Amino acid sequence: MSNPSETSRHASPSAIALLPLLVFLALFIGVGTYLSLQGVEFAFYQLPAPIAVLPAIVLALVLSKETLNKALEQFMKGVGHPDIIAMCMIYLLAGAFATVAKASGGVDATVNLAYLPFLPV
Repeated sequence: MSNPSETSRHASPSAIALLPLLVFLALFIGVGTYLSLQGVEFAFYQLPAPIAVLPAIVLALVLSKETLNKALEQFMKGVGHPDIIAMCMIYLLAGAFATVAKASGGVDATVNLAYLPFLPV
């Protein structure tokens, strides 16, 4: 049998836990939709997702029933999972590669190379 004080420490599921996700989606989709209706080009790229997630992270920490230090520690363990770190590294390295390729003229060279056989002689 489990200890009654031990079972009282476990949190019961709550829909409030989805609030940070809803805040992120409302910010990201809301700003993108608003800017799109205003006629801004690339409206959904105007607010980067890492910026839109910051208020959601703060809200998640505020909603936590743990102390701030414990909530931050749990958050860092979650985002430090090897699969998440690998995903972030792939995303960052892909962006860096695209920037370097464009800055060095690699994109234009590849496009020109693809059109070379079709140019009139």
